[in-house]
Amino acid sequence: MLIATIQAGNLPSRSFYGMAAEVIPVLIVALAVESRARNFWDRMPNVFNFQIVLFLAVGELSAILAVSGVMDTSDYFDPGVVGPTVGISYAMLGATVAGLGAGFIAVLVLALRGAITPQAGKRHSRDS
Repeated sequence: MLIATIQAGNLPSRSFYGMAAEVIPVLIVALAVESRARNFWDRMPNVFNFQIVLFLAVGELSAILAVSGVMDTSDYFDPGVVGPTVGISYAMLGATVAGLGAGFIAVLVLALRGAITPQAGKRHSRDS
């Protein structure tokens, strides 16, 4: 919400929202598929889990609305204005950034807690 109220700099172009619309589902899948993450999420309060999912869902919805141009009913010629007003465009920016941030922080917390370990490069031994 702070981003939506502070009007500093220029609004991002639609390509930012397109990128966010692609990255947020990847964060959701990363949080959902990791089998060892289930133990971590089960120990967390339900309120925390709900907040993460809510931030991701609202961020994704905001990014999709911005990319589609559905909300852009304004007469502004600024490519960063993706909503009917500049203020709503800043609110959409804030929601998208909050979704990206919440997903990144959730994955980072899992990584720091050792819940996500790299699977690449791990070799399986076979008995011949």
